Amino acid sequence: MNQKELGHEDWSRGRILEAVRERGMSMRKLSEESGRKPATLYNALRTDEYVLGEQIIAEFLGVDPSEIWPSRYRRREEIKARQDEALGRVEAIKVALRA
Repeated sequence: MNQKELGHEDWSRGRILEAVRERGMSMRKLSEESGRKPATLYNALRTDEYVLGEQIIAEFLGVDPSEIWPSRYRRREEIKARQDEALGRVEAIKVALRA
């Protein structure tokens, strides 16, 4: 089963822009009203490196960012889990060395 069949497909750029417009706003104006330069929030549509932008857009739309970009948030959770696991191993080694 693929992402689309599971209902975990990221919203398209067009769907996000339309949702913003349906609420009487443009991305440019939303950027400016959130204290950003006019085109700044467009970065969240093209890259997963602008978490704050994702949060601003999602909050405006009244949804969690992980609903709009499930693949981004799933990937971030997987990375965090691997980091936590590695830190746990480091701590275990430290404890063993102290003994």
